[in-house]
Amino acid sequence: MVIKLGLNSDQYIHNSILAMYASCGQVAAASQLFNNCLSFDVVPWNAMILCLAKIGLIDSVRCLFDEMPTRTVIIWSSMISGYVRNGRSHEAFDLFHQMKSRGLKPNEHIMVSLLGACSNSGALKQGKWIHSFIKKMEISSNPIVITAIIDMYCKCGSIDDALEVFANASVKSLSSWNSVIIGLATHSRGKAAIQLFTRLQNSSGLKARQC
Repeated sequence: MVIKLGLNSDQYIHNSILAMYASCGQVAAASQLFNNCLSFDVVPWNAMILCLAKIGLIDSVRCLFDEMPTRTVIIWSSMISGYVRNGRSHEAFDLFHQMKSRGLKPNEHIMVSLLGACSNSGALKQGKWIHSFIKKMEISSNPIVITAIIDMYCKCGSIDDALEVFANASVKSLSSWNSVIIGLATHSRGKAAIQLFTRLQNSSGLKARQC
């Protein structure tokens, strides 16, 4: 319909509609628009990578990734998160190391994806390495990254490391509080979990998530 109406002549509209189809998982419609792209900038490529990864076609995603003439950090991030989302953490870390070897600086989204991979597989040693790498970057105070680090330590069985990260965080988001409380409860430290929950209830500007 878009092509019939001639709307694909405007690249901005074209990219926006392609992104919409991709986010809804409409692969056929997204693919048709992608194949009729007037300018292969990062937006349509990234939309297709996210679309195919979302429905589990990760090998097709890798083919697209390999075909790209240029790859921005956003594209690398989408590819790495796609691998993690589809349970292929090994490939995600391989790609991360390839990215580093090319002199590209990973963003916070990549680090959160890799921390998620460690959480899913219980890879504490790898998670600690990622944490150490993050400390050298300018994103170590990012609340989303901090929560991902805490969550990784909790799920990898290292609750004391999670508590240390939480205690040292300059900004404690509601998500980080929730992660630590759940982590304590999961590791049979119910009393500490209740104490922290009470602290959260008494904290100004924060409200505990109700179950």
